[in-house]
Amino acid sequence: MKTPFPLLLVLFTVINTAAQVPPKGPIPFDQKWVIDDIAYIPLNVDKAGCNIWGSIAINPEGLVMLGVANHVDNVAMYTWNTKKNELRFEGDLMEMLHMTMKHWQSKIHTYIHWSPKHKKFFFGTDAGTYRSETILEHPFGYIGGYWCWFDPASHAMGTFGLNGMHRSVKGCVYSEKSGLLMGNTDPQEHFITCDVSTGELNDYGRINTLHQPRVLFADKWGNGYTVDIFGELIKFDWKKKELIDLRVPMPRADKTEFYKAASGFKSIQMMPDGSVYGITQYAIAFHYIPVESGPGTMEDLGPTWGPDSGKWHETYSPNIAVIGDKMYYGMGGHGHYIDTVQKDVFLVEKDLKTKKVRVISRLKKIGEFTGSGIIDAQGNVYFGGHGQSISAEDAESKEAKAVKAKPKNDSKAYLVRFNPKKLAEKYAKQYEKFNQ
Repeated sequence: MKTPFPLLLVLFTVINTAAQVPPKGPIPFDQKWVIDDIAYIPLNVDKAGCNIWGSIAINPEGLVMLGVANHVDNVAMYTWNTKKNELRFEGDLMEMLHMTMKHWQSKIHTYIHWSPKHKKFFFGTDAGTYRSETILEHPFGYIGGYWCWFDPASHAMGTFGLNGMHRSVKGCVYSEKSGLLMGNTDPQEHFITCDVSTGELNDYGRINTLHQPRVLFADKWGNGYTVDIFGELIKFDWKKKELIDLRVPMPRADKTEFYKAASGFKSIQMMPDGSVYGITQYAIAFHYIPVESGPGTMEDLGPTWGPDSGKWHETYSPNIAVIGDKMYYGMGGHGHYIDTVQKDVFLVEKDLKTKKVRVISRLKKIGEFTGSGIIDAQGNVYFGGHGQSISAEDAESKEAKAVKAKPKNDSKAYLVRFNPKKLAEKYAKQYEKFNQ
């Protein structure tokens, strides 16, 4: 019996289409990606909820690494070579780690950290959906998040092991001094560590029963920092292997809602001098100077936008880039906008000396973006951006379909690149009305 030619063509088309994956690359830079001096480098993932949650880093060689979560069953891994202006698709996390659906991971919520000693990127994985994190109804259940590494030289990925049963790694920081990855879990908010040299994993117990702080930081002595339920700094002394309540409240933690204080900070940039700049969950910028023994010094840098009054405007800024005496960040996302009609994301410049704030640009294509301290040798800043997010649970809902139908909110992920100084010089005057 002869098989009709059209049927063979159909079968070939179906098989070929099913086997399609993003090209490995390198994919050269395309000038068409640039809109108003901001590059939106597309990251092609074929699921509804293509999001980047702080999962972006840069190493001294100028290689940017980022993970794009689909919130369903995988994370696409990319690298961007800032010297060659080239994008490379490294692969899907599940495949690179040789995992089955029994071990599924659909998000990297932690920061990604580079280790000069080990020449690897380190991070932790996350369930990516609320119902799965609380173990209510996911068909496969969630075994828990992994501590992971990625070697850009060999393009290989591996794990240090499971952080704990049924819990995501929500946030983490790495210290080259102590050799520890230090993080927190979701749910239950336990403080956990991973020794990247020995693979030893430890759990130091529950420290925040209200909400999971999304970001941690480390000092130059190798200690880690997070916040407790009151919004006060907790220090992990790695030599003593104990948690210390520093009795240092985050700025204005007592003047905001309880759960926001417990959420701590949304973005952190650790500086070469050992200090840190950051933005709290409730939109107050700060500068903290740790000391080897004692509470250190906390400086309130004021609101991220608007008048510094008793009730300030709470923006959403899970991103930061400090260059010289200026702090740059984006505002928008998660229902927090300064333009409640357009609901766009804005780039903002804060003068660290005067604490004055001004809008310098309005972004296209994306509804929010993340990333902290991702700056290349030319002074360009990189953020991971995405359109309005759609969770796995809601992917087929009426609301999700309405979001996907809007050209502005295409729910695609982008690596966003811009030079803040150039944007300020060229576009800031257009947005003076927002600075009144």
